[in-house]
Amino acid sequence: MKYLSGAFLAALLLTLSAGALALDSQTIMSHAESYAQHTWVCGSANQTASCKSSYSSDYSPGTYTGVAYDWGGFDSLAQYDDKLGQGYGAGSHSWHGVLSCTTGVDCSGYVSRCWELPYKHGTATIHQASHTITKDDLAPGDAWNKAGSHIVLWSGTSSSGGPLFYEASGSASKVRFNTAASWGYLSAYTPIRFDDYDETPVEPLTNGTLTDPILIDTFPFSHSADTKQSSSDTIDSYSCAPGTGEVGPEVVYVVLLTQSGTLSAAISDSSGT
Repeated sequence: MKYLSGAFLAALLLTLSAGALALDSQTIMSHAESYAQHTWVCGSANQTASCKSSYSSDYSPGTYTGVAYDWGGFDSLAQYDDKLGQGYGAGSHSWHGVLSCTTGVDCSGYVSRCWELPYKHGTATIHQASHTITKDDLAPGDAWNKAGSHIVLWSGTSSSGGPLFYEASGSASKVRFNTAASWGYLSAYTPIRFDDYDETPVEPLTNGTLTDPILIDTFPFSHSADTKQSSSDTIDSYSCAPGTGEVGPEVVYVVLLTQSGTLSAAISDSSGT
């Protein structure tokens, strides 16, 4: 029997751990949405910070949506909730300095998390994990970077042609989906793409049609799909809202109920539709 030497094994493990898995657009945008839609509670303990007496959080006690902006922050959602529970300060700004006793993410920490980077890159070092692309090549999950200033995560364009992006915003004090910015706002920014971005086209759905619907047979049930990839394009209106246009593809589900009760359903869309 042959054995690997300790040095060779260590080198092999290092090589394996260093190779990042490619991320597709849907995964990146799912991360982006989860931070923007994360619900959390600010308690009185989260208004102050144990390591800086002059610190005061932007948040008063209550329930909020969107992870707090934290200068230098790089927390996962689990770390964020855990630190809030331990009494860390809810968010911070540049004038506070980088604090070890506050929690949240800043703009580059947020993009670093969405790209599943092993450590936080700043706006001046994010080029180490990305490359420049053209505006015409932009796809959801790409970013616009202004080195030394700010970075945002690209989502797409609005019906009027304006830019849509996610960001950890200091002015908003949280992670948000920005639908109000203009192209002029991005004029000093450079479009970039994560080096390990999976550019493989999304495969069309082979089910989710009227003749082959997706069966909901267990509860709770969760599913993610893109109507643009659906082969079903039959339903253009619904009787519950006949005046609302529903032209375009759909994804069809069927649920079989065997007893009376209440069925609750919710849908979220990362592009702001």
